[in-house]
Amino acid sequence: MKKISIALFFVTVFVTSCSKKPDFVPTSSTTTETEKVIEEPTETTTSSDDSNKALAIMNGSDCFACHKEDAKLLGPSWQEIANKYTTADAQTLATHIIDGSTGIWGELQMTPHANISNDDALTMVEYILTLKTN
Repeated sequence: MKKISIALFFVTVFVTSCSKKPDFVPTSSTTTETEKVIEEPTETTTSSDDSNKALAIMNGSDCFACHKEDAKLLGPSWQEIANKYTTADAQTLATHIIDGSTGIWGELQMTPHANISNDDALTMVEYILTLKTN
């Protein structure tokens, strides 16, 4: 399962990087101040990379069997989770992913995912928390 997750991550990164159009196409051989700013990495690029990694981990697990981004399925939507918690709760949420939980969103139990590392669980939580709508 871990090999599939890693392979999926690299395929996602490869496809994303190959299909991405450049943000700026220079029209002259001189570099202007605007071009320099565009060429520098931004938070959006990092967020996109982190989102891709989180989604690759989620796709390699059974997350989508119980959760959707914007609507309740068996468990709460990721937006509902994001609206309820803050980044201060990240480790607690990562622990819930790994160990499972019950009673937080009703009687249905979230199954444990012991095969997901703490770092990967935190990556998933950080992505989910970006989906806050309120």
